Amino acid sequence: MATKKKKLFKKVRLKTIFLLALTLASNSFAWFIYSTEVSSSISTRVREWKVTFDVDGQRVEKEITINIDSLYPGMPTHTEIFTASNTGESKATFVYEVKEANILGDNLLNTITGNDKVLEYLETAYPFKVKLSSSNNSIEVNSQEQITIEVSWPYESGNDELDTYWGNKAYDFHKANPDIPSILLVIKISASQINET
Repeated sequence: MATKKKKLFKKVRLKTIFLLALTLASNSFAWFIYSTEVSSSISTRVREWKVTFDVDGQRVEKEITINIDSLYPGMPTHTEIFTASNTGESKATFVYEVKEANILGDNLLNTITGNDKVLEYLETAYPFKVKLSSSNNSIEVNSQEQITIEVSWPYESGNDELDTYWGNKAYDFHKANPDIPSILLVIKISASQINET
């Protein structure tokens, strides 16, 4: 029985030594692979991005304030023209954000949500029109586009009842609040890069 135990002991010892050698070889190989330096040559280039806004050659902030002190049928059209210049390397599109819209003391942003809805409301809800437009909604590389903000109230808007109602309301507001503009608009105009694939 003692020889049987010795044979079993030798068998177990050989298996243990074999497993130990295999483990040592695997770990050595793993450390060798882990410590090997891997290199690659990846280079990237970021496109230059520069869109500026000017009025009469003067650079302006991207937040534009429009004040109309007196509002009445037949008033002279108030026009602001901005020139957007793209000197970057990527095509851009314009984004308009209405930050403030007060018409005769009423803040439209309290009742209307969404820039597009506010801009549409300003253009269609009154006999006077507040219109924001551009010669093109996007601007090519190394080019310029015109952005126009126009406030107008023709003498004959085509609806005498609305002209009279809003004319009286504008008169009463201006009489009660001579230091507050009839129309106050703050519009943020920015440009976002067009992803060309």
